[in-house]
Amino acid sequence: MIVISFCSIEFVKKNFHFLKTTMGRGLFDIFCAGLFLVTADSIMGWVMMAILLVCGVFFVVMGCLNKEVGGEDYDPNNLKKDAMSAAIDNRSLME
Repeated sequence: MIVISFCSIEFVKKNFHFLKTTMGRGLFDIFCAGLFLVTADSIMGWVMMAILLVCGVFFVVMGCLNKEVGGEDYDPNNLKKDAMSAAIDNRSLME
């Protein structure tokens, strides 16, 4: 689910919107770390729990610090429009 959330799939946007936000990803990572903690009966379980916990805390902190964009992913279409307008502005400055 975490890997799929990085893709722009309509199903994920509609049904798992919390995974499209930085804070939501962090909380989901912390939840998954808790699941590994419950089932940790080997060293690998403890390692996976620690990795997910560190990633989850990182995402939550970044989500709290990144309030001006709401902690959400950027829309690729808006990035293309911004890049095109910047290229047009640079071209007009060069002429």
